[in-house]
Amino acid sequence: METLKKNRPIGCTKSDPEPGWLDNLNGPTGILTGFIVGFLRTINIARDKVTDIIPADYTANALISVMWHTVKRHQDCDHIKYEQPKIYNYVSSPDSPVTWNECIEGINVHYKVSPPLYIMWYGFYIIYTNLWIGMVLKFFLHRIPAAFADFLLIISGKSPKMMKMYAKTECMLDLHHEFTTRQWKFDNSNIVELLSSLSKKDRDQFEFDMVDFDWKSYIKSYYYGIRKHILHEDLSNLDKAISKNRKDGTPEPILDVGGIGFIGIVFIF
Repeated sequence: METLKKNRPIGCTKSDPEPGWLDNLNGPTGILTGFIVGFLRTINIARDKVTDIIPADYTANALISVMWHTVKRHQDCDHIKYEQPKIYNYVSSPDSPVTWNECIEGINVHYKVSPPLYIMWYGFYIIYTNLWIGMVLKFFLHRIPAAFADFLLIISGKSPKMMKMYAKTECMLDLHHEFTTRQWKFDNSNIVELLSSLSKKDRDQFEFDMVDFDWKSYIKSYYYGIRKHILHEDLSNLDKAISKNRKDGTPEPILDVGGIGFIGIVFIF
């Protein structure tokens, strides 16, 4: 049995069925959406680490190609069973690495041009690396606002939900901790071999080659895909959204906090 190992997060599609298509908040999509709508105020990310995001349609195409290659190899050896399964590490870093910083900065560029209309707060968030500082930041930027919002819901006769939402979100972020703060070196030689075994027609039809991948256009598609498919906002409300953000006086969205950077946060707030 052959195995395609998708070691890192899956993002939106590159082109099929359309650029930026996605239908869930799994992986990096949940993090980016939380930033965009102002729900996620702080997160533990090492901005210099490689993300290894893989487009969803590329992953599907790679899986189809692996199945074809498995059958072909089995036929070529007269149906003799292989002793060892073949592992395909499908990652982007060996051929086209991109860091968290490049992704976040790219999203911010498009946020400033086409902000969403319906948001909890403007897209300002603090990135930290020190876990003790992170605990303080989450208390002030997540727990206290959530408790206040739940208090308002209770006195208006509604069920509280914000504390539960933030607790669930922080559990999800804990699961992504290894992907947002570390990086590994992968051997994708089997993927390279697989690509070389495909005809040009098949490589074009089942595209998954990450060599010279255009991350700039992909990140743009990712932002507008979140805006369209997750937030359900099209560009018809763009003028109103820009006007609203200008009135709110949207600041620069990122503050990076290091080991002693909390002193600076006290003065900001």
